[in-house]
Amino acid sequence: MRILSRIAACTFTALFAVSVQAEEFVYETRGANLFSFDVPDGWEVLEGVEVPEAQAADGTPLSPKVVSIRPPDEEGVMWTGFWSPVRLSSISGAKSWMERVIPYLLAEPENLYYDRRTVGGKPTRFYSGQGVRDGRDFDYAFAIIQISPDHVAVAAFIGEPDAYDRHEQELIGVLRSIAATEAM
Repeated sequence: MRILSRIAACTFTALFAVSVQAEEFVYETRGANLFSFDVPDGWEVLEGVEVPEAQAADGTPLSPKVVSIRPPDEEGVMWTGFWSPVRLSSISGAKSWMERVIPYLLAEPENLYYDRRTVGGKPTRFYSGQGVRDGRDFDYAFAIIQISPDHVAVAAFIGEPDAYDRHEQELIGVLRSIAATEAM
């Protein structure tokens, strides 16, 4: 069994400055700029589609826009996503939310690490573990950050065991860069 304590410790307790050239990305959903984060130089940004509220009135559940970033040549090997969940407004509900979300992303999920920290001075809950997708082992790590009294930001990493090691400095830099927008 793989141990994710190294990933969790390196990612979530990085106390040193990470110098990675990056461009700021502002996460916007439902007409509001909620938070920003830095995208490492050369990484691709993919913006998902959110379910408009008009469709949700017809019974379609609300879904947030998910923004993904990926280094070159890592498609299918790792995924890093950011979003603000529609039905999670406080980190106090993060544990039960994670228990509902992870099985949609990975089969046989096993949570190996949980911690309470701060990111950018904001209370944060960290979860990491492992699971299976398409018969392959993947590690996961989620940071759920309270960016305002009514909103959380989620930063998620899912990748093959070696993917984190190849991009450790960039991933730490992205996590440390997450900040609520001034409008919050």
